Order: sequence, then C-alpha cells, then structure tokens
Amino acid sequence: WSQDHDGTLPQQNAQAQLERQLAGWIKSQARAFRKGNLDSAQHAQLVTIPGMADRLEGQRGSYDSWPSRLQQLREWMTASQGSLPRWESEDKVESQLAHWLWRQRRALKKGKLEAVQRKQLASIPGMAKHMQRLDLPSSASDVE
Repeated sequence: WSQDHDGTLPQQNAQAQLERQLAGWIKSQARAFRKGNLDSAQHAQLVTIPGMADRLEGQRGSYDSWPSRLQQLREWMTASQGSLPRWESEDKVESQLAHWLWRQRRALKKGKLEAVQRKQLASIPGMAKHMQRLDLPSSASDVE
C-alpha cells in the first residue's frame, strides 16, 4: 500500500476502508512498539515499510523501555524515600511512572509479569513492602 501511495502511511480518517484498516493496524503496531511488545523480527519487518522507521523512532523518545522505566522508578523511590509516584501529579515524569507502575501491577495480578521482572520490581527499596501491602506477589513462588 505504501509503495503505491508515494511512500506515505495510511490515514485513519481516509475514505477508503482498506486505508483506515491499515492505519489502525499501524497504530496497533506502534502501540506495541511503545510498550516494548515487539520482538526484533517484528520490528525489523515494520521498519521496511516506507515511513515506519521514522514514525517509530519519533515515538521512542516519549516512551521508554521496561528496563528504563524500572530504573526511573528506582530513582524516584530513592529520591522520595520510598513513596510511590502519584497518578494525578502535576509532575509529568511522576504521573508517567504512576501509570507505568499501575500497568505492572495489573500484569502482576494477572500473572503476566515475568518472574525476573517481579524480582526486579521487588528489589527496589521499599517496593516489596508496597507489593505486600497491595497483596501482590513479589516473587515467582508467591504466584504459584
């Protein structure tokens, strides 16, 4: 599609149904990329689409990988002496961390957070206490 349309990406507000569907698919792939849910093979295929490499790279700066967010949370918890980031904070970084942590809690409750990620979260000073208070497993043995 992109090759037939001068290297442009499909638009969601297009009149043609196929273009809208493709735009929705691209949006879902970009979301998966932002969340770190694309493997390297999927990413490699996506960037072969004209315009996709630029689109994904442009989004990389505003969305961090899991390890990067974990480090940001570690720094936040240290600086705030163990306080969790607040969801509705006026501080953008704090609010983003709170949203990210909420997604991790949800994944943890559903058993979808990898054991190594659970351990990494629990290793943050004060985090194991918060996980216990919220009745969240902090280790793989707690889930079984």
